[in-house]
Order: sequence, then structure tokens, then C-alpha cells
Amino acid sequence: MRLRWFGIIGMIAALMGMVADVLLLYVPNGGYEKWNYLFFEQIPAGRIWWGHFIGVFCIPFELFGFWLVYKAVEQAGKRYVLPVLVPIIFVTVWGVAYHAMLCGVATLIHLGKRVNLRPDVFEHSLGQLVSYLEPLGYLLFGIFAFISAGLFYLIRYKSTLYPRWMAWVNPFFFYLACVALYLLFPQHIGGMAVVSGFSLSIFGTLAVSTFVLWNR
Repeated sequence: MRLRWFGIIGMIAALMGMVADVLLLYVPNGGYEKWNYLFFEQIPAGRIWWGHFIGVFCIPFELFGFWLVYKAVEQAGKRYVLPVLVPIIFVTVWGVAYHAMLCGVATLIHLGKRVNLRPDVFEHSLGQLVSYLEPLGYLLFGIFAFISAGLFYLIRYKSTLYPRWMAWVNPFFFYLACVALYLLFPQHIGGMAVVSGFSLSIFGTLAVSTFVLWNR
């Protein structure tokens, strides 16, 4: 099986992850810098359902794409490559867990709006859910940054199948571009970019990787 097929499968999975993120999290008026989860009030339950299941089913297939990345950097030496790429397995599993947990927060917010929960009950319940969710989110971001830095180092300074310029085609730089797009255009395209930032960064990295290694 040619390496490009692993890249294509990973790209499709990342693209579906982007769709899932937009369905689950996107609202036209932005406001994500607050990240208080109250934007879920504006998202219909049907969208949350589809966003949840598409993400849970599709995101794990991104690992196929990272097999292409592994084979591309393998010649740098396993003592350098494995510490950078093995965490991708964990961040994928934990990322799916985080994605799935968001629908629990969304359900509570919809319930609070529908049945008029007492404010203290609602705030306590939301606080509990957030206390489970946010540490995982910080962990995921930290590992994401570590993997991105490791890939930059491997491609820029070690012998790999990639050209040196490929170091700049980095998931973290894609994510920063999504944040910048949101700051410039907080509604519509910026909002879509920032909520799908992780999946979009993986899609962009795998797309360029697949193109560069097409004949391998």
C-alpha cells in the first residue's frame, strides 16, 4: 500500500473532524474567547448529536495519516522519532474523549434552559462538568504543542524524507493561523476556523505531507 493512501485516509478523517467540530461548536456570533460554554444554547440538539458521533467515529482514523508522517521521519532515528510521535496515539484517544464529553456540557445547558433549573444547581453541575473537562483540554494542548515542536526539530535538523521547508508546515502554526483568523474575523469564517482548529491543523499538515510524498 503506497504511503499516499495512508495520508489520504488521514486527510479524510481530519476533514470529517472539522465538520464534527463545526457542527458541535460553531455559532455565527463568536464569543469563544470567553469559553463559558453558554454558546451551546444557540446550537440545536440535532447538530450536537451529529457533531458528537461524526467526531467520535472519524477522528481515530487520523492515525492512518500519521503513519505516513512516521515513515517520512523514521530515518532520523527511533530515539528521536518515537518520543515525538508515540504521544500522537494518546492525544488522539484523549482528544476523542474530550470531544465526547462536550456533548454532556451541551446537554446540561440545554436542560437548564428548558426546565429552568435553579441557578445554584445549574452552576454547580456545570462547574463539576467543567472541572472534568478543562484539565484534559490543557493536557491535550500541551501535548499538541510538544508534538508540533518535535516535528519541527526532526524535519528541520534531522535527515528525513521531507524537504527542510516542510518544517514550517507545522500543526501548531496552522492552529495559530486559525486563532489569528478568528481575531480578525470573529464571526463566520473566523469562528469556524477556531472551533475546528485542531482538526484543521492536522488536515493541513497531512495534505501537504501527502502531496510532498505522493510518489513514495
